Amino acid sequence: MTEVPDILDVGMGMEPAQVGHGFGELYCETLVDYLSQRQTNRALRAAVQDWNGRSLRVS
Repeated sequence: MTEVPDILDVGMGMEPAQVGHGFGELYCETLVDYLSQRQTNRALRAAVQDWNGRSLRVS
């Protein structure tokens, strides 16, 4: 992934015990809302490993 000055790359992780319980979308929305309020001059870009199907679906 090429670094771009006006883009904030975002990666996230969950406690393994919380995975698979339907919390991913809310977790992602909360993180995006938080960062959007604090990084108003930068676009957000999801950084997701290509093997991570669950994260790819949420992003």
